[in-house]
Amino acid sequence: MAQPNGFKDVASAVKSTASGWDFLMSNGVLPRYNQWTIESGSGFADQKHPPLQYFIEVQKAYTELRWKYKFDPPFPSTFSRSAYLLCCLQDFEYYHGTGVLSKKKQDEMLAAGLKSNDEA
Repeated sequence: MAQPNGFKDVASAVKSTASGWDFLMSNGVLPRYNQWTIESGSGFADQKHPPLQYFIEVQKAYTELRWKYKFDPPFPSTFSRSAYLLCCLQDFEYYHGTGVLSKKKQDEMLAAGLKSNDEA
C-alpha cells in the first residue's frame, strides 16, 4: 500500500496479494508469509503504515489458502519463546528435518502423548 503507486484501499491490496499466493499454492509452492515493515532511513520511512485491517485480512487470506490447498500449518508457536516466528530455516526443519521441531518428530510426540517441552 506504499504510495504513490501502491494500492489505495485494503480490499484491493489483499485481493492482489491473495491472488499471487493462490497461483503459487495451486502449483504446489508454499510462499513464506512475511509482513512489510517501514524501516527508518529507508525510502519508505515517511510512508503511512497500512491500517490494522490490512494485516488482519491478508493473514486471513493466507490462512484460508493454506487450508484450501491442504498445506500443513507451520509448527506450533509454543516451540519459540517469541510469539510466532517464521523463517526459512524453521520451515525447512519442520518439513524436512528430523529434530524436535520437525513435523516427523512432532507427529511422533503427539502419538506418544508428549508435549514439546517433555522428554522425548
